[in-house]
Parts: sequence; C-alpha cells; structure tokens
Amino acid sequence: SKFVFRQPKLSYVTNVYTLPFVSKVWYSTVILTVLMALALYGLMKWEHAKNHFLLEKSLAGRGRQNQTELRDSIKDVAFVTIGAV
Repeated sequence: SKFVFRQPKLSYVTNVYTLPFVSKVWYSTVILTVLMALALYGLMKWEHAKNHFLLEKSLAGRGRQNQTELRDSIKDVAFVTIGAV
C-alpha cells in the first residue's frame, strides 16, 4: 500500500507550525515550562544558600567562591529553561 502526502494550499492554513497541535497541547507546554522554571529557581535558591552556609562554616573555604555554580537569578533560570525547551 502506498501513501500519498498532499501539501495543503497556503490559503487554508494560517500558521503551518501550529497546525499539528491542538490548543491544549500548547497550554500544557507553557504550564510545564513555567513549572520547570519555578522548580529550578527554588532549587537554585536552596543550593546557593546551602553552599553559602557551608563556605562560611569552613575555615579553608573562606574568601573563595565556586564560579561554576549558577547564581540564583531569574535571568539564569530563564536561559536554562528556554534552552531545555
């Protein structure tokens, strides 16, 4: 059996990229992205506070900060979340 894929005329389709998905899929994608961003922001705040507490507590780590960790800012969370999507 053979399949014939026909291309719809452009006058029938307003936005070709959103055509395969219904609106519920787009809403759930946005909600999931926001939930991911909130969870990531909370985890980054917790990690930053924990590391800051441990650095202050230890004598050897005084004056040094780990430059590889992400700061707990909204911009960093937005970049990571958009990059993940």
